[in-house]
Amino acid sequence: MTAVLRHEPLDFRARFCYDRIRWVLRRRRPIYTIYDTVKRQRFTIGGENVVFIVILSSILLAVCTSLKPIYLQNAIDAVEAGTGDARAMFICYLVSILGILLFETARQLSTSKYRNGKLFGLKKQVMAHIIHMPPRKFQEEQGQNYVTTLNNEIEMLVDSFYVTRLELAYSILVLVACVVALLYINGYLAMIIIVSTVCPIVASAVQGQALEKRTNLYTMALEKLNVMIGNLIHGYPTIKVNHVEREYLQTLEQDNEKAAHAEFAKSKTKVRVNMIIGLLSYAGEAVMVGFSIYEIAKGRLSVGALVGALQLSEMLVIPTNSISYQLSEMRSVASIRQKISRLLSVPDSETPAAAIPSVAHIDLNDVSFRHEEKVILSHASYRFEAGKKYLILGENGSGKSTLFKLLTGLESEYEGCISVNGTDIRQLWPALYDRIGVVLQDAFLFDDTLLQNITLYRPELRERVEPALRSLGMDAFLASHDLEQTFQNTKGNLSGGERQKLALARVLIENKSVIFLDEATANMDKDSSQKILSQLLRTAGLTVISIEHKVSPELLPLYDQILELKDAHLVESV
Repeated sequence: MTAVLRHEPLDFRARFCYDRIRWVLRRRRPIYTIYDTVKRQRFTIGGENVVFIVILSSILLAVCTSLKPIYLQNAIDAVEAGTGDARAMFICYLVSILGILLFETARQLSTSKYRNGKLFGLKKQVMAHIIHMPPRKFQEEQGQNYVTTLNNEIEMLVDSFYVTRLELAYSILVLVACVVALLYINGYLAMIIIVSTVCPIVASAVQGQALEKRTNLYTMALEKLNVMIGNLIHGYPTIKVNHVEREYLQTLEQDNEKAAHAEFAKSKTKVRVNMIIGLLSYAGEAVMVGFSIYEIAKGRLSVGALVGALQLSEMLVIPTNSISYQLSEMRSVASIRQKISRLLSVPDSETPAAAIPSVAHIDLNDVSFRHEEKVILSHASYRFEAGKKYLILGENGSGKSTLFKLLTGLESEYEGCISVNGTDIRQLWPALYDRIGVVLQDAFLFDDTLLQNITLYRPELRERVEPALRSLGMDAFLASHDLEQTFQNTKGNLSGGERQKLALARVLIENKSVIFLDEATANMDKDSSQKILSQLLRTAGLTVISIEHKVSPELLPLYDQILELKDAHLVESV
């Protein structure tokens, strides 16, 4: 394919391009259409609309990038031929530059929008799945794993896979556009440029394996040397008192020499790799220049074509290098993709078809639970009736905390049946929490305002907060604390008793008919504990199931029934 064109076709193309540019500038429609599309586009979270804009802008950017050297070639050839079409071609050249700036901006903005949507959309999906995960499955996982996933791994996945996938598509588009443009200028020159660009990259990949091997050997040798140096510093007294200075120094010198040889071998390999790449690059450049001079001398290649080809050859290097890196980036997060896929594959907790109007009775029917080989609860059967007060006593390790988890849905792997109003309790979670209140011994408070900690992000309960706190004897607390104040590191700001009272307030503001207490007053002073428990136990119609290690004798008469856990069996106290 020759790059020197006959004047008539050149004049026709120039005239056509010039007329189209004038029409664009006069109507302004294409530019403003793209602008309005980007401006008015409703971007969905990680949605197809954003992807469409990214791909469209990438295609147009690749086209403009490949056309710019061609317009420059035609402008130079027009000046050389004296056809008077240089101005039109130069305007086309400037328009292509404007197009590059415009479409690159659109591509970056839409990519950023896609990234943000994908990032926060995936975080939202994972957070929703975690919060609806069955308690047993949640407890099996390490909490730190979830924190790492949400804070770091999702962002790595989005950047290294989803965004990189779009960048890979763009690199391929630019590569194809540059190759097509080179073939348009001169087929033989295009092949030379392509080969001279690809060969150094292939050589770098092949030689990179040898460099990686040498680097690993040097790293291992350096690590061993650092260990020996560390032993010297920390084990100095041992070396001195055993009089092994000379022997240890000999070993240290040997390790130091091995590290030096390994480092020099790595450097030699690196120099060799750079030399091979440089040799191939310069060889390709020499062949390209020699071929270009020969073709120009024969009149089969114009100066403008050479300039355009050189520009395209520079453009070709970037996407060619980027593709291998982008593929590597996508492979690097394969384990994170699998991890998040496994996380999202965990089934959510079952949601009942209808809410429970009231809790008439809770039944344990031959319930057993074992942890590994240890029997924690054995064939427990009992009925808890509405409106009554129950106390479950047990020594540490007796299994009362396990029984508490079974009754409150925090543990679901057991034998037998736990039912509410005759329905298996496992079919009622999490809707059953609308009828029962649970107060844990270790009351967790969020790093948020006191008000949000009590209402748990339900503003409709705001008016009930202060009366509930006053009923718990927290008048002085209300006078000295701003409920709208944000607490960081709440454990250091509030006492254990205050934290438990806030946890009790969460239950009281909802007017639950059933309350489970897991040593809920253990961190309070004796007077506060007795006053609060006495108030709860005297509340008519309220069902209380309290699990305690020990309880004040004054409160015992307020319970309708006292149960004990002994040797994994639930028995009524005599």
